[in-house]
Amino acid sequence: MKICKAVLIGLLGIGMFTFLLAQFGVAEEKAPTVMTVEAKFDEQWRAIQKYFVRAIPYTPDAKRECFENVLRGGIPMCLDDRNSVYYSAEDMRHEDERMNGKFYGVGATLTLYYGQTVINYLIDGSPAALSGQIESGDIIMAVDGEDVHDKTMTYIVSKIRGTEGTNVAITLKRGGKLLPPIVLKRAKIEMPSVESAKIDERTTLIKVNAFEQNTHRDFAKTAFDAVSDENGKIDPSKRFVIDLRNNPGGLLRTVKLMTAMFASSPEDIVLVEKKRNSESIVRVGDVDNSGDVSFLSLSGGVFVKMHTVVLVNEHSASASEIFSGILQQWGRAKVVGVKTYGKGSVQITVPLEDGGGLHITIAEYLVGDKRVKVNGIGITPDVFVENALLCGEEAKALRGKKKPLVDLTHDAQLRAALKVLDGK
Repeated sequence: MKICKAVLIGLLGIGMFTFLLAQFGVAEEKAPTVMTVEAKFDEQWRAIQKYFVRAIPYTPDAKRECFENVLRGGIPMCLDDRNSVYYSAEDMRHEDERMNGKFYGVGATLTLYYGQTVINYLIDGSPAALSGQIESGDIIMAVDGEDVHDKTMTYIVSKIRGTEGTNVAITLKRGGKLLPPIVLKRAKIEMPSVESAKIDERTTLIKVNAFEQNTHRDFAKTAFDAVSDENGKIDPSKRFVIDLRNNPGGLLRTVKLMTAMFASSPEDIVLVEKKRNSESIVRVGDVDNSGDVSFLSLSGGVFVKMHTVVLVNEHSASASEIFSGILQQWGRAKVVGVKTYGKGSVQITVPLEDGGGLHITIAEYLVGDKRVKVNGIGITPDVFVENALLCGEEAKALRGKKKPLVDLTHDAQLRAALKVLDGK
């Protein structure tokens, strides 16, 4: 198998949208208030003082310095926090579409890298992925002939998204070279939160794409089906490979419920949230008013003895890092792949009068009772394996095809996971 020697940069940026969400609730929709720049900043400054994880001096000098930094590089520069960011009203609409899991576009997730909008990764089966012409790290330079290299990522997203079935031409720069425009047909982008495929009679790969509202239930059903015998009882000889590669995270409540399936006790600690002046411990058995008490009673601890491996990569973030990190810490699974993204913080989105929102970090989390720090560090796998890029005829043969969940020929990380399960 011919392999291209290449290095993919793990891109860090405020546009990655890899966060845990805490919701204020749905407010009654109203027309945005027209505000001056100064008034907008004053409102954000008050929210920073109330919610931000670190104390910011409440002085005129500190406020002026923050405002000057915002003018240069936005809220992240003011707070020195890549995950705190101002959302315009348009941003809020796009984020609502993303959380609902449906939108019309080309299926390329974007990030900011030193002020440039860059392709982060491609959603499998999307027009961008199937084209075979777009790669992680490509810089977006133009959309439908319009130069957008100095435009905001929100503006670029609004240009790429559109009516289903219509075409959009995207011009990219790769390795300093401008590429010819790539024409893609917009499609409905729907990514199921859980997918699965049998590897062999004993082993099932379960891919978790995001930790959404009901992912824990979808995962439980998929996992039970995979390891149950003909009488509906769990077969201890069966085993999992849980694939969290390219999973950007999601809801804290969901990841907590998923970890419950591998916990030995409701008192097991999932994470510790450290806020500005306090900390709170999140345990497996913590319940809220969401009606998931029954889920915990039925599913808690059911997979404690299952043979499990978790796959991660540089795009596994946030809730993915909690899940992989806690199973690693509890000794429930070996983690295989490369070091994860390193987003160990919690954000909320504060609604603003102009219809936008301030997405702001309110806490940093530490995984498990060992208080493992993730933020800026990531989860280190037990077995380090990179997946090399293909080139030449092999790359051409796969171009334009939907990537299978199980591809033992080209997926070195999956092959390594099976060796771990086999005790090799």
